[in-house]
Amino acid sequence: MKTASIPILLFAALLIALPAHAHRVKDDASVRIVEPLDGTEVSSPVRLRFEAQRIPVAPVGINKHRAGHFILLIDHAHPDSELEHVIAMDAQHLHFVDGESEAEIELPPGQHTLQVLLADEEHVAWDAQLVSDRIRIVVLAE
Repeated sequence: MKTASIPILLFAALLIALPAHAHRVKDDASVRIVEPLDGTEVSSPVRLRFEAQRIPVAPVGINKHRAGHFILLIDHAHPDSELEHVIAMDAQHLHFVDGESEAEIELPPGQHTLQVLLADEEHVAWDAQLVSDRIRIVVLAE
């Protein structure tokens, strides 16, 4: 009986430890907005392109705990406290749940800030290092 309980204890310990390592990222992992460039004047719809380095991007539910999806923050200052909670799905938080890294979005004329982060299948940000720099663009009136 004693030898049978050891594998069970090891399996239980592994199950307890797995969630703690679910969102571990490599030290050099990062995300960024490739397009548009900071300070650019653009017309609407605005073409966007994101990039993730050293971490995979996938649709929600695929490769759980090892890949994420992009969330675009529009005209929204990203507080660090938001990293620990489910990120809203609204006009200021666009979720790219199909694993997209390119999109076109409509924005009204004027100045806007854009920032992208990587989130898990539960729409919680992975890590503070997986939040891009905030860029500023100007959408021109037609």
